[in-house]
Amino acid sequence: MPTLTFDSAATDRAMRLSIWEGMCFSVMTAFGEAYFVADAVRLGAPAAKVGLLVALPLLVGSIGAVLVPRLLVAVGRRKPVVLAAVTLQIGVLASIAAAEWGRTLTADALLALACVYQALGQAAGVAWGSWYGDVVPAAVRGRYFARRSRFAYISMFASFIAAGATLQALEPSAAGIAAGTGGRGYATVFTVAVLARVACLALLSRSPEPTFGGIADARDAVRSIAGADGGIMRRVIASACLLQLAVTIGSPYFSPFMLGELHLSYAQYTAGTLVVVATKLATLPGWGRRIDRLGARAVVIGAAILIATVPFPWLFARGFGVVVLAQALSGLAWGGYEVSQYTLLLDSADARRRPALLAVVNVLNGLAQLGGTLIGAAALAFGGGDYRAVFLTTFVARLTAAASMWFILPAHGLGGHLRASRLRLRLFGWSAATGPMLRPMPRDAEASGFVDTTELAGEADARRD
Repeated sequence: MPTLTFDSAATDRAMRLSIWEGMCFSVMTAFGEAYFVADAVRLGAPAAKVGLLVALPLLVGSIGAVLVPRLLVAVGRRKPVVLAAVTLQIGVLASIAAAEWGRTLTADALLALACVYQALGQAAGVAWGSWYGDVVPAAVRGRYFARRSRFAYISMFASFIAAGATLQALEPSAAGIAAGTGGRGYATVFTVAVLARVACLALLSRSPEPTFGGIADARDAVRSIAGADGGIMRRVIASACLLQLAVTIGSPYFSPFMLGELHLSYAQYTAGTLVVVATKLATLPGWGRRIDRLGARAVVIGAAILIATVPFPWLFARGFGVVVLAQALSGLAWGGYEVSQYTLLLDSADARRRPALLAVVNVLNGLAQLGGTLIGAAALAFGGGDYRAVFLTTFVARLTAAASMWFILPAHGLGGHLRASRLRLRLFGWSAATGPMLRPMPRDAEASGFVDTTELAGEADARRD
């Protein structure tokens, strides 16, 4: 497939603009979707509806991502699809902000708009990954996306602090106020998110696109999973979905517990969120090196055990100190789990089918998350509205899911070809369960493909020698 050369002015311009676009995307995430759940609490949404706000948009978004490859084939280009999806996403964010300013936003409307927002965001993300997988030359791809990610994360940290300070200054305390009180702070931060996404659109519209050579769709991935050679993939996916179901029993309810039961201020709530982000991002490189030494199976099981322990501190939480501890544990655990899980998934499929495989896995995970949310709502009702009943339920379910991985994941045959320490993850969005959502970035010159990084690692080692 013809691609732009690294020496071309078009490639240089696209790479330069993408650095800024990544920073603007981080601003939008930190000022926008990261506070959807907190706003639902302010609007007086019952706990079950807060749970749906966490799980349902991710499920709807994942279904949208599965349909995108067929749209790309029909259009024949990635850039128009990205620009259209981003434009519509701006409209959704603007609708949320306008409803906040007009004091007309309801929890039901926020849920519906969040679903559309996620579908458009994931559609844009799939097309963007294929687009920039072709733009950035393979020889510099690792260094470039590492640099892009650093700027994106710095922007996210600064934006979280600014958004939290805005809410702290403009919103009344979440404790002891009538449902729907306030809203000026949320209107302000969501407006900033709109402006940040508009900036993304302007930067993307100026970026060139190389020729599109096609992308495998979800049907190929489904056939691979269901076929005779898909046994390992089925085991990897089953273990992931089982853990996601167990996790989502409790994860949607941590935010309403912090704001409604512990009466944390918005400054404290934001600080707790930043602990998750900082711990997760700081530990990713170390987890990658550990996977290369011990293997992805050992690390994914160990990280799953850590994830299982996350609800335990919440059972005894009475103030901000325990929240910080629990959030740090969450960031550490999810950093290790995500990079090891992606390594297993990418190792179990050929390069062309990997993006479609990830899209199908996201749908299955979304279904598992929705199921977990419903179980959590039932546990909350059975426990008389006590969040700790939910946390105990998810604790037991997570331990069971983590222990089952030892039997589900085979001890042999999981590949081990990919170097996890060289796997590039890009910011994709926000999840109430895991913090920043990260996705693998294409590594070779094929549309949305990946290369066996053992060869790249050998070349890099030779250059260092």
